[in-house]
Formats: sequence, C-alpha cells, structure tokens
Amino acid sequence: MFFPIALETIHVPIHIYLYITNRMHPIAAVVLSIILLANWAVLLFFGVLSDFCAEQRFPDAWEGLHYTRMALSGLLALLYVAYLGFASAALHRWRKTKRQDGYAGTVELRDRGEDVDRKGRPSKDTDVSAVA
Repeated sequence: MFFPIALETIHVPIHIYLYITNRMHPIAAVVLSIILLANWAVLLFFGVLSDFCAEQRFPDAWEGLHYTRMALSGLLALLYVAYLGFASAALHRWRKTKRQDGYAGTVELRDRGEDVDRKGRPSKDTDVSAVA
C-alpha cells in the first residue's frame, strides 16, 4: 500500500505545477494516466488476491478496513480511466491542430519544393547550389 501512495505524493505536486505553469503536454497527461492507472489497478488486484489467499480469518474491523482500501483503490483506478479518456481526447485535439498548422509529427511541411531531410539540410539527391 505504501508504493501507490508514495507515487501519488510525488505525482500530484508535479502535475499541479505543470498545469498551473501551462506546461502540461497532452502526451505527458496520457503517460501519467497510464502509469497511475496501472499503479492503482495492480494494488486492487493484489489486495483482493491477498484477501482470498489469507490462511486465517481476520477480525471484522480489519476486514472492513481492507475492503474500504480496495474500494478506494477501485475508485481511484476508475478516476484514472476517466482521466485517460480526457487526456486521449486532448492528445487527439492537439495532433489534429498540429496537422492543420502544417506539421506532420515534428517535421514542418514546406511548400518551397525543396527536398530536405528531417534536420532541414538538403538531401543527398538535391543539388546544393540549386537550394541556396
């Protein structure tokens, strides 16, 4: 139970800082949501598994705490599923905007008719004197 909470303790301030300073990129949001969804889903899976594999019966108060922890883990996993959906929609919108602005990936599309490589240098098939 310690690792997921420790990961959230590190993640939340970083996430809030990136959001407030307008540096939160949609790709970062998708990656963080996948990692933290897996974090809580694994905790939920192993928590349920540890309860079913227990060799002795625990007191009722302990069982109540255990099931409350599993319910909260499941709730957080569902919240991260929703966050993943919103982050994916933002990423789709960002990529669509980049395509409309004339970008394909990280390479700017040029209308000058030059044959250039990814770094903007003339390719080997292009006459260098014609480009300059």
